[in-house]
Amino acid sequence: MIMKRIACITLGLISYALTFSQDKIDTFGDDKRAFILLPAESISSGFASDAQFSPSGRYITYVKYEIPEYESAIAKSLVEPREPMKRPKWYRYDRVSKTSKLIPLPEQAEQTVILGDERTVYFYSDAKPEVQGFIDVPTGNITKTSFDLQNCVYYGNETVAPYFMFKRGERDMLLVKPNGQSLTFTMPPKVRIFKPFRSDASSITFLAMMKSDPTKVGNLIYKTSDGSTSFKELSRAEFQKDAGADATPMFKSEKAGDLVYVKLWTLPKDLMTDLPTRAKLCLSSSQPRFGPTNDCVVYEDAGALLIREIKPMDLELARRLLAMEAKRKAISDAKQAATGLIVYAADNDVLPGAEGWENKVGPYFKNADFLRDFNYTFKGGSMSSIQDPASTELGFIVGPGGRAVAYCDGHVQWIANP
Repeated sequence: MIMKRIACITLGLISYALTFSQDKIDTFGDDKRAFILLPAESISSGFASDAQFSPSGRYITYVKYEIPEYESAIAKSLVEPREPMKRPKWYRYDRVSKTSKLIPLPEQAEQTVILGDERTVYFYSDAKPEVQGFIDVPTGNITKTSFDLQNCVYYGNETVAPYFMFKRGERDMLLVKPNGQSLTFTMPPKVRIFKPFRSDASSITFLAMMKSDPTKVGNLIYKTSDGSTSFKELSRAEFQKDAGADATPMFKSEKAGDLVYVKLWTLPKDLMTDLPTRAKLCLSSSQPRFGPTNDCVVYEDAGALLIREIKPMDLELARRLLAMEAKRKAISDAKQAATGLIVYAADNDVLPGAEGWENKVGPYFKNADFLRDFNYTFKGGSMSSIQDPASTELGFIVGPGGRAVAYCDGHVQWIANP
């Protein structure tokens, strides 16, 4: 009897693990598009946080905290005073090579910004304003700065404008490049500028508006050759296009209970689709961040930093994969149900009858919800009375194009519809 109880406990644990994995949905979409959420890959183990994408999405910077191994830390604390926690280290992860590179920042650095050139990181400290500068990640070279960040109106995180912009007085602006070079220009009167969105060797174009009439919006063009500026008025539609107002994110996260799902940002109101509209991502304690090019999501899991790629796929292929997954799940669930019934018979010397069989077998599982899909066809009775267990049907689960049939010896066979 003890061995039977051990078998029941083991069966319950296996059932819980299988049920969790079966519910995992990787393919999702709507009636016109399909996507697949690929398995997670590790960016960093240990305790990592503060993930930040570069403008193209290729690089990810993050902080990693150095935590000593638990056993050695406990043993050391018994004989020595407790050491202060080490300052975190900054890393840059390359999604192409799938490797992380240490960014040799000063110890006091607390915040970072990846510039639009994708090789420069600006660092600073709120506690110590004098700790700031640019670091060229490939070489490790640091250019120290002494900016008044209160006057910073643009951090150089746009690909077209990898430099900082500071306000100096009412109309004067200062542009600072990572190599330390700077440019100063004066705006036309009554013009307010926003971020730069286009630049070349001869000019820089900013989003702008008239202070006296906010309905008048357009571009401020600064010519680097002679330092002149000019305002070009645009229609509201043209201005919004330049501002990237139509660049709606493709994906978003959605919490449901203890889990976080990935789903499309918008779904048609009259949606009719046979695809799942969301995919299971992670536990709700994680903090997912989507890449700027809508092709991945990064999140934290028990301190580790993980990434999952999101790839578009053919609608018909998505449907075939979902059908294969549904078939696999039906077979797996039928196998679980058969195993539970057999263990019940070993405990009680008989298989249950059709009346109330779910309540009798349910306690053998951590999660017995899948039993609702199992059609129990055996009429009950002693296992010893079954002459040919391998050909005697216990029940079945309907799947796409067929059914998964479970037999009294525990095996499951897929039988296609005629």
